[in-house]
Amino acid sequence: MNRFSFSPDGKYIMAQDDASIYVLSHDPSSTFSGSMPETWNGPIHADSKGVVFHNSELRVEAWDIEKHKRRSVNELTRAQVVL
Repeated sequence: MNRFSFSPDGKYIMAQDDASIYVLSHDPSSTFSGSMPETWNGPIHADSKGVVFHNSELRVEAWDIEKHKRRSVNELTRAQVVL
């Protein structure tokens, strides 16, 4: 694991390595993980109910921690500037 972050309420810890992200809790039914290579996580939401991930291809995913479900996914595009 090379990155860790805690939820504001202290209920969850998010651990990340080069290929996966893990959301852990003292309650085993609240934990989940996903294979997300080259992904960076943002902070766990202030209400500790969600988290947002993004990757180098500008894919952004929002996840509901309690439901273990993705809420949204967006793929951003880079503007090409021609001078």
